[in-house]
This record gives sequence, structure tokens and C-alpha cells, in this order.
Amino acid sequence: MRAVATVCLLGGCLLGGAGLAASDPGKEWPSQAFEATGRYQPSAPVDRREARFAARILARAGVVDLAFGDGTGVSSGSTHAELAAAMLRLNRAIPVDEIWLQAPDPVPSDDKDHVVQRVRARVMPLGGEDPPGLQAELTRSDLWAGDRLVARVSVSDRPAYVAAFAWQADDTVVALAPTGAVAVQVLAGDPVLLPGAGAPEISAVAMPGSDQSLEAILIVARTTPFAPDSLAVAVTGQEPSDRSSATSMANFLGALAAGDLSRTALAVLPYRVRSPASETTYTVVLTGFDPETEDAIVEVMSEAFAGYRRHLRHPGGPSGLRLDYVSAAEADAMDRWLTMLLRDLGLSPRARVVVSPDRQTFYLDRTGAAGTRD
Repeated sequence: MRAVATVCLLGGCLLGGAGLAASDPGKEWPSQAFEATGRYQPSAPVDRREARFAARILARAGVVDLAFGDGTGVSSGSTHAELAAAMLRLNRAIPVDEIWLQAPDPVPSDDKDHVVQRVRARVMPLGGEDPPGLQAELTRSDLWAGDRLVARVSVSDRPAYVAAFAWQADDTVVALAPTGAVAVQVLAGDPVLLPGAGAPEISAVAMPGSDQSLEAILIVARTTPFAPDSLAVAVTGQEPSDRSSATSMANFLGALAAGDLSRTALAVLPYRVRSPASETTYTVVLTGFDPETEDAIVEVMSEAFAGYRRHLRHPGGPSGLRLDYVSAAEADAMDRWLTMLLRDLGLSPRARVVVSPDRQTFYLDRTGAAGTRD
């Protein structure tokens, strides 16, 4: 069974792992090296290292596509959503023995507005007759700096050994959980969180000097035990930010390929992390809800809303429950998420969100007493 990674990023959902299985009977897997070019056109000013990372994501997607007979050898992109889709190619197969080639001189006129990376690599398929049935997703994929990194992982048909790694925006990898010599054993049908209960919390962080970064969690699963620290060095603090000592992505892929790939599945889970300029204390007033529904709303706001920092709950009075809610999110995002939350809980259209003129107070009203939306 193929690894399936469900990724919802920037309003769209991507499903990784679709397409021709590398282990399809009768398919003769190519042994030669492929050469592909990644062309990244930044849509806004971006750090040089992140621009190179983006072009390398596209180049790796290009060689995987060529190995499956799908591509042209040139892969282009400019948005985070396009880069996230390119990352998911590694759910199918991985490039190894990478040689990064010098860009042509002079630069072709078509490439002058692009960051270009060219790679030559062999491609090795993941899975075979005995891969684990891996399923993985992030609890959130649109994050603010300081938000916790957590993946939900399960296997469908047999026990497997699993570990989580961070693929960082400078094209390096660190081990997140577990960080020792033994991967976590996951039983079929028994989902786990990585990092799990009792493990140190790992927070997302953008590249130094960047407003936002695209990175990914890599979930490796095997039907046989393996050592996570044989693939990448472990994160040493609460943030995967010690990039100078991290493992290069090329070395991580090489170490992964040194194991039995026929018993291996990989799920790539892209996420965006933003560095907030400041935090805002909002007031959120819940009127007309029963205590159980109030608890459900507060739980979602504290567990699932990007940018959440902390909240203080004031017991309900005549106007209902009041929260002091500290977040790095902007008011427009808060308005949108609260409206979606009421809908997802089946409370709209009777319940609605009303925003104060200064955009600092949000009234979640089920009585009609809060007036009309501004």
C-alpha cells in the first residue's frame, strides 16, 4: 500500500501518493541517472537560500517525474502551493546520488527572472511487496512562528516503525521524534502523534530574516526497526533552528536509500510558517451557547487556530463567556476562522460572528443581540 499524505495548504488540499505505484508488477524500473531543471520565479522578495531551496524542490520533482515517464525535464513554480505539490513527488520515489550542476553561462533569457537549479540523480522507488500502509497528516499546515509542530500518523495493515523529521527551508533535515536509536512502533489502526505525549514540544520557526518559509515534516515508516539518528541529526532545542549542524537533504535521502526501500514508506507534509510582526490581544464574547458548546469552541480556538499564544477565560455573566485571546493572527483571519468554526460545529446560520469597528472584539452570537456585521 502506498503512503498517503493529506496536505491542506493556503486554502487547497493536496493528496500525495496518487499515480503509478513504483512496485507495479511488470514495470521495469530505470537504473540510469536523470537530469532535470527546477525554475523558481519568486512572487515576492525572498531569502537567497530559500529561493535555491524552492528551485531544488522543483528539480527533484522533475527527476522523479522523468523516472515515471511523466515529465519533460523542466519543472517550474512560483507559489507555495506549487512547491508543496512538487514536494509530494517524493512520496512516490526519491532521488539519490545527487549531483547539482552549474547553471549555464550566459543565462538563457527565459531564466533571467528565475532561480534555476539543475540536478542529475538516480531515482529509487519506495515500497514493493511489503511496504507499510502509512497515512499521515499535520494537525495544522499554516503556522506562525512558535506554533507547535505535530503530525498524526497511522498504519493500516501491520505494525510499523515510524519517525518524524523536519525538512527545512535551507534544504537540510533534522530528526524531530523520536531522537534516539529506535523508531516508534505503531500498531495497525492505532494512530499516534509525533512528537507524542511526554516528548519535548517542537515549535515551527521561519528562516532567520524571512517573513515566511515553506518547510515540511517527513514521516518515514518501515516494517523493520531502524534508527532515526542514522538518517539525520536530532533537533537540540525546542525549535529546529540549529541549521549549521543539520543533515543535508541529499545525505538524508542517501541514508534512507541505504535501507530496504521495499519495506519503506515516506509521507511528505508541507507547511508554511510565518514570523509575526506582533501579537494582538482580542476580546471574544460568546453569547447564547451552552457550556459544552463554549468548551468546544474554546478548545478549537486554542488547538487549531494558527498564531494562538494563550487565553484567559472570564466566567460568563449576562453577556456570556468572555475570552482575552492573544494571537499573532490578523483580525481578518480571526473573522474567517471563527465563521468557519461556527459552520463546522453546525451552529450557523443561527449563530454568527459580529466584529467591532476597531476589529479587536469578536461577538459569537446565538441570540441576535449583537446587531449586524460591519
